[in-house]
Amino acid sequence: MGALDTIAKGALSQFGREFGRAAANSILNGQNSQKVELSDRYSGRLKQSDSSIVRAIKTIQKIDFVAQNKANASRLIEITDEFINVNKFNGLDTLVALNDFYALADIYNDKFAHGSALIEDGFEDKAIDHLSLKREELFASMKQFNEDCRSFISEQTSLYNQKKVIKSVFIIWAFPIWGFLGVHNFYANKPGKAIAHLLFCWTLILPLFNLFEFLGVLLMNQGDFDSKYNPELAFLSKFDVSNQLQK
Repeated sequence: MGALDTIAKGALSQFGREFGRAAANSILNGQNSQKVELSDRYSGRLKQSDSSIVRAIKTIQKIDFVAQNKANASRLIEITDEFINVNKFNGLDTLVALNDFYALADIYNDKFAHGSALIEDGFEDKAIDHLSLKREELFASMKQFNEDCRSFISEQTSLYNQKKVIKSVFIIWAFPIWGFLGVHNFYANKPGKAIAHLLFCWTLILPLFNLFEFLGVLLMNQGDFDSKYNPELAFLSKFDVSNQLQK
């Protein structure tokens, strides 16, 4: 989750091109960089199927700047409002859509850099004062977004850790003899599957399936095991809330 720290910190000092791109390229664990590609779904007309973030991206991209300082300041206020309106943390849905959020930050930065460069130095107007207030509002919302995101991940990780499937315990329950009965599925929080295996354990297919599952888990590394038996925890572990990226 260091990328979100980068966003918040960058927003406090400068909101230039590097801030959005640095955040977009630092998503998983603050180490595994990945480039945010501007996909086709970020362009074209608005669709009912578009998320609020994608709608904001499309709206921002359609805004064109002109030759007048005041008009450009108004357009900068408009794109900043678009960002603020969707810059809210909504739990798991937000985590799943983080790539879209980073794309939004990247596009907003490009657009703001372009528009602000067209405004003459020394230009004074109420629109500029209003823009400054909007920027402060955006920075505050980004800091809050960051705090909410980190808090949610920490709480959910703690919750899933309390009920996670432990590999060594699973192997014991999946060991042949009782493992042939499929009782390990009770431990893996799959009662329906466990009952089905108990009812049909007299067949050859299910005991053989359980044997192969036991052997597979025995040879499986911890990461693959968690992906299969602790998927929520595996997903949350991709976000590092303990380290902060340096600017």
